[in-house]
Amino acid sequence: MTDVSDFLIESILAGDQADPLESARIPEPRAFRITARHRFARMEQRQRLREIVPEPPAPGESIHCTTGGKFELFTWIPEAIEWLGTADELYISTWTCSKPNAVELFELADAGRIGPIHLVTGLYFKRREGSIYRFLLDGLRKRGGTYRSFPNHSKVCLLSNAGKGDYLTVEGSGNLTANPQHENETIINSREVWQFHANWFREMLANIPPDKE
Repeated sequence: MTDVSDFLIESILAGDQADPLESARIPEPRAFRITARHRFARMEQRQRLREIVPEPPAPGESIHCTTGGKFELFTWIPEAIEWLGTADELYISTWTCSKPNAVELFELADAGRIGPIHLVTGLYFKRREGSIYRFLLDGLRKRGGTYRSFPNHSKVCLLSNAGKGDYLTVEGSGNLTANPQHENETIINSREVWQFHANWFREMLANIPPDKE
């Protein structure tokens, strides 16, 4: 650690005799770049997904795949929105969630790409990831979404565009977190499957009554 007296002596020798706390010297110009690694990683993950699933399943069709650790459960959400144009609403079930995913969810909502976001998580997330939980809950409430935690370990995403007749369900083994592990995922375009999951979501969220059809 530099001694204060050494600093003052250095300043005086440099010509700062009038006031040792002032200097005529100016730092040399320099620059430091921080790359948007998260954004680049997202782009790469979506490209990996497009390589194996270049187009959505047709109504009544399902596509089964494994990730090879190259993309995450979250990767399906912006990609499915591209397929749909816009999503009427979004249901997500996960054990836990990372903040970058929460931020990107809100960006999609604020851009008008998705309607209300309804999220359920495991109890671990609410009890052990306090700062992310509060950030997520506040953002959901501001945007008309809903949230509930319970002993949950299921991973499901539901997106729909009723006008186009598309009801996409993504079932997988990974959480809504950065995940370099090998996972299995299935995307299904079926109103019946979508409704099957939507009903238990609504049951747990309580303030959204189950569909009676």
